Amino acid sequence: MRGSAGSNYRRHWQGLYNPDEYRKSQEYLRVSTYFGLVENTFSLSIILIFWFIGGIQLVGWSYPWLGFHPYRKRTFYILASSF
Repeated sequence: MRGSAGSNYRRHWQGLYNPDEYRKSQEYLRVSTYFGLVENTFSLSIILIFWFIGGIQLVGWSYPWLGFHPYRKRTFYILASSF
Protein backbone atom coordinates (compact mmCIF):
# COMPACT_ATOMS: atom_id res chain seq x y z
CA MET A 1 0.00 0.00 0.00
CA ARG A 2 1.16 3.46 -0.81
CA GLY A 3 -0.12 6.67 0.62
CA SER A 4 0.65 9.47 2.99
CA ALA A 5 1.47 7.03 5.77
CA GLY A 6 4.43 5.46 4.02
CA SER A 7 6.79 2.99 5.59
CA ASN A 8 9.92 5.00 4.74
CA TYR A 9 11.77 6.19 7.78
CA ARG A 10 12.97 9.64 6.80
CA ARG A 11 16.14 11.25 8.05
CA HIS A 12 14.34 14.11 9.73
CA TRP A 13 12.52 11.63 12.03
CA GLN A 14 15.75 10.09 13.32
CA GLY A 15 15.96 12.25 16.42
CA LEU A 16 12.28 11.88 17.30
CA TYR A 17 11.33 8.26 16.64
CA ASN A 18 12.93 4.90 16.94
CA PRO A 19 12.72 3.22 13.49
CA ASP A 20 11.02 0.13 14.97
CA GLU A 21 8.43 2.21 16.81
CA TYR A 22 7.79 4.25 13.67
CA ARG A 23 7.25 1.07 11.63
CA LYS A 24 4.89 -0.31 14.29
CA SER A 25 2.89 2.91 14.39
CA GLN A 26 2.54 2.92 10.61
CA GLU A 27 1.41 -0.71 10.62
CA TYR A 28 -1.11 0.04 13.38
CA LEU A 29 -2.43 2.98 11.34
CA ARG A 30 -2.86 0.79 8.25
CA VAL A 31 -4.62 -2.00 10.14
CA SER A 32 -6.93 0.30 12.11
CA THR A 33 -7.84 2.21 8.93
CA TYR A 34 -8.63 -1.05 7.12
CA PHE A 35 -10.85 -2.35 9.93
CA GLY A 36 -12.56 1.03 10.18
CA LEU A 37 -13.44 0.83 6.49
CA VAL A 38 -14.72 -2.74 6.91
CA GLU A 39 -16.83 -1.76 9.93
CA ASN A 40 -18.32 1.29 8.20
CA THR A 41 -19.08 -0.69 5.04
CA PHE A 42 -20.86 -3.35 7.08
CA SER A 43 -22.92 -0.74 8.97
CA LEU A 44 -23.92 1.01 5.76
CA SER A 45 -24.94 -2.27 4.14
CA ILE A 46 -27.15 -3.16 7.13
CA ILE A 47 -28.83 0.26 7.00
CA LEU A 48 -29.43 -0.01 3.24
CA ILE A 49 -30.81 -3.54 3.54
CA PHE A 50 -33.17 -2.40 6.32
CA TRP A 51 -34.27 0.53 4.18
CA PHE A 52 -34.84 -1.41 0.95
CA ILE A 53 -36.79 -4.27 2.57
CA GLY A 54 -39.21 -1.74 4.03
CA GLY A 55 -38.01 -1.75 7.62
CA ILE A 56 -39.07 1.84 8.17
CA GLN A 57 -42.65 1.00 7.13
CA LEU A 58 -42.58 -2.01 9.43
CA VAL A 59 -41.71 0.26 12.35
CA GLY A 60 -44.55 2.61 11.33
CA TRP A 61 -47.06 -0.22 11.07
CA SER A 62 -46.11 -1.61 14.46
CA TYR A 63 -47.44 1.41 16.38
CA PRO A 64 -51.12 0.39 16.49
CA TRP A 65 -50.20 -3.19 17.28
CA LEU A 66 -48.02 -2.14 20.22
CA GLY A 67 -50.73 0.22 21.54
CA PHE A 68 -48.40 3.08 22.42
CA HIS A 69 -49.54 6.48 23.62
CA PRO A 70 -48.73 9.20 21.00
CA TYR A 71 -45.76 10.48 23.00
CA ARG A 72 -44.42 6.98 23.42
CA LYS A 73 -44.86 6.40 19.67
CA ARG A 74 -42.54 9.30 18.94
CA THR A 75 -39.98 8.05 21.43
CA PHE A 76 -40.21 4.53 20.03
CA TYR A 77 -39.76 5.81 16.47
CA ILE A 78 -36.74 7.91 17.41
CA LEU A 79 -35.13 5.00 19.25
CA ALA A 80 -35.90 2.49 16.50
CA SER A 81 -34.58 4.76 13.76
CA SER A 82 -31.37 5.54 15.64
CA PHE A 83 -30.12 1.97 15.40
